[in-house]
Amino acid sequence: MNTESIASSLAIRGIFSPDSSDDACRSWSADDAASPLTGSLTFHKLMTYISAAAAVITILTTGTLAIGHLFIYRQPRLQRYLVRLILTAPAFAICCAIGVAVYHATPYILPWAELYEAFALIAVLTLMVNLLTPTASTGAEQLIFFARPENGGTATYVKCEFMVFQLLPVRFILTVAEIIISAAFCIGSTANHRGHLVISIISGISTALALVALLKFLKRHIKELKTRDKTIVGKLVCFKLIVAIQMIQRIVLNILSNANVLNGSSKFSYHDLNVGLGPFLTAVEVMLIGLLMIYYYWPGQFRSRQLGAEVGKGDVSQVKLGVFAAAWDVVNLMDVLKGIVRAVKAKAGSSSRTGGAKMMSPQQRFDEPPQYQYQQYQ
Repeated sequence: MNTESIASSLAIRGIFSPDSSDDACRSWSADDAASPLTGSLTFHKLMTYISAAAAVITILTTGTLAIGHLFIYRQPRLQRYLVRLILTAPAFAICCAIGVAVYHATPYILPWAELYEAFALIAVLTLMVNLLTPTASTGAEQLIFFARPENGGTATYVKCEFMVFQLLPVRFILTVAEIIISAAFCIGSTANHRGHLVISIISGISTALALVALLKFLKRHIKELKTRDKTIVGKLVCFKLIVAIQMIQRIVLNILSNANVLNGSSKFSYHDLNVGLGPFLTAVEVMLIGLLMIYYYWPGQFRSRQLGAEVGKGDVSQVKLGVFAAAWDVVNLMDVLKGIVRAVKAKAGSSSRTGGAKMMSPQQRFDEPPQYQYQQYQ
């Protein structure tokens, strides 16, 4: 196929041209031609206005929290991950507001917000680990803590870490696949519906594995975590609400779309229901969660060394970092990439030693735990 034919094919799919022929893809202009709800106000305009307002509120509330942490950045091992969790709400709010306003861009923008969700889930686990091991300076020292039988043992921790960190590479592959499917198949086509449904199911399974692992970890260490940070449960609930709602909402909307329930009407166009409704609901949901974050993520607990020492029991820097240094510490994702490598190596080492471990007594397995090569948590 030559370059001209490829460009023509892409244009038909609405990537380069918003108006495609009726015999190829659904026409954006035709499907957006819904009757006004009242006056000149269409459902699309209404969703756009509400989504934009919700995004502004979310940015103001969560932005205040994030900037507040950067100005009193005394505990990098904790605040780095708190800020990353806070930024989940505005990431979704901005992408969803754009997705509602410009339907053509929706299939190519929303997947990136969902990809960030994986970084945030990893931040949840790392935050809890650092709270439980305030004096540990390396991953190996943290592993010693979790190797104790009362803390679940090495195998349990390695499995939990792997289940959480697997989400990022899986989600990255699905993000690329989703964008390719959106570019290759017309919105509304059977191939597009089926492709997105398969991606939703795989993403849901991967996310569920990570969430279950995190919930088990939280249940096992809940008492000690509360002694380190009294609001830790509220912090985690705020974020997990975003993840859980997204996972359920995406699967439900895909099923309804495949069942031809969202075909539209005179007041609600096809693209209003199949493209705009999902991000619209998400924009409103993250706004509400952003307001809830004000209580649980307020940076006041770190405003002085004395108060900061109460969170993490003494793990507090002698001096706070500057704003720009703190911001760089948050956006530098090398700790995440190292964590993925560490989790894969630890899981592979655990699996390769399973046979030999079965021949050892429980006491021998504890006295001589496998020596995994752990890199330092940043």
